[in-house]
Amino acid sequence: MNFLELKNISKAFPFGHGQQIEVLKDVSVSIPLSGTIAISGSSGSGKTTLLNVIGGLVQPSQGEVLWRGESIYANGRNGLSRWRADSVGFIFQSYHLMPELSVLENILLPAAFQRRDRLSLALELIEQVGLQQRMDHRPAELSGGEQQRAAIARALVNDPAIILADEPTGNLDPANSEVVLGLLLDLARKRDKSVVLVTHDEAIAQRMDLRYRLVGGRLEDK
Repeated sequence: MNFLELKNISKAFPFGHGQQIEVLKDVSVSIPLSGTIAISGSSGSGKTTLLNVIGGLVQPSQGEVLWRGESIYANGRNGLSRWRADSVGFIFQSYHLMPELSVLENILLPAAFQRRDRLSLALELIEQVGLQQRMDHRPAELSGGEQQRAAIARALVNDPAIILADEPTGNLDPANSEVVLGLLLDLARKRDKSVVLVTHDEAIAQRMDLRYRLVGGRLEDK
């Protein structure tokens, strides 16, 4: 049973003198309860915009994002924030770790915002991503691969249903890319999460259960 649906999503951004650029055009897709989805496309095709719409970070110009049949925008900004905190974990290409916080503190940050006690889960995740010896280090003391492993643990600490990953290996060398991607997919499957991953790398897209490509603002099956 599908649990997150995009229905007829369009998104336009202002450009120039009263003009607009339509980045997404009538996109409809269903996100399954578990499994992995790749969204590929050329640079500037709207992949990140689509991922942000799925995660409630960018409101579409038209269409609906439905969670269990109800619009995620139905309960206003506060309701949207709660839904995002409860249901979505984000992984970014540039890690987005807080430089003044330790690895453990960074991983716990989403839970702290929600005033949840997730220490035991955070420690479990730290072990699963192989950062037991680095948990007290600051991000500047970590390699890129280690930072992205911390970001994966952070995305999972609130036990969300869906993980949204925007080019999660884009800043890594091939060896670290393989480690990070394998870790993400393994953890998601073990914890029964759905992963929506944006990538320009067709080899990565081929490893996902479902594959789509954005072309001219429209989503095509692969």
